[in-house]
Amino acid sequence: MWEEPTGRHCEECGQEKKPRKLEFVIEKKSPSAIDQVREFVSNTIGSSAADGSETGESETVHKEKIFYLCPDLSCDGREGDIRTMERWRMKTDPSREFSEEKLDGIVAESVEKDKMGDRVLRENAEEVYQDMVEQEEGDSTNANDE
Repeated sequence: MWEEPTGRHCEECGQEKKPRKLEFVIEKKSPSAIDQVREFVSNTIGSSAADGSETGESETVHKEKIFYLCPDLSCDGREGDIRTMERWRMKTDPSREFSEEKLDGIVAESVEKDKMGDRVLRENAEEVYQDMVEQEEGDSTNANDE
């Protein structure tokens, strides 16, 4: 599949960076006047949520941003790109507590997952290729039998 050049290159290795979209949803509880009245009514009249939990309005906010990552999994520039992406996520999502220690852990885990995913893809690619070759050989044998 052809991808349009991004024009962004890694400062470490010089390879062209690839876009990655980061998306998440933030749920915000918004207490309003109606919620306060609802609490009073449920206490006095007895109409509350079936499970006994608080009733209230919640608002969801969809956040997304495109980041450009170095495609070389062994490049230090990729780790920096992931750090930038995760720092944005931590600072944008109020439910996440921001700390450099947490950020270090998230980045290390993300880099490790990328490397593991790449290894699995490479291993499976060989198996898939072998299956395709065997299927092709089987198809040509069946065509000769007819």
